[in-house]
Amino acid sequence: MTLRRRSPKRLAALPRLPASAWRRVAWQNVARASRRPRVLDATIHLAGYEGPLRQLTVADRGHEEPTFLVTKQLRRAASTLIER
Repeated sequence: MTLRRRSPKRLAALPRLPASAWRRVAWQNVARASRRPRVLDATIHLAGYEGPLRQLTVADRGHEEPTFLVTKQLRRAASTLIER
């Protein structure tokens, strides 16, 4: 799993998405105030890499801006991946 840069273009696209594109996940065994972050799960393709990648955008986790994560794990639950 890799952190992806928060580019201005990527951040500007988020408010235009419908609320139904996001879903809430519940973190298990996490002692934080924000235990139900919003997650946007998308399949992306990057130049110079063959095959699909998964981009998870995580918001409402106690920080001002969302976090962008890229992974090759296409089948695991989003809550399992971001809990780490």
